[in-house]
Amino acid sequence: MHFADCVGNLGIVSAPLWNSKTSAFAGLLTSTDFINVIQYYWQFPDKLSQIDGFRLDSLRGDIFSN
Repeated sequence: MHFADCVGNLGIVSAPLWNSKTSAFAGLLTSTDFINVIQYYWQFPDKLSQIDGFRLDSLRGDIFSN
């Protein structure tokens, strides 16, 4: 079972994010965030080859500004 399946089946709509560098709460990752990531890579398939270097801290700057 994939992570998204587990989250959906359990009714979980968000998860806290912890920044290990600052040892602080960094925000929430929501099911909408997953949808935004999928839409981003659907719109920009050429960037899919860079997914191995994907960082959560890039979400606010890149993906959610489109």
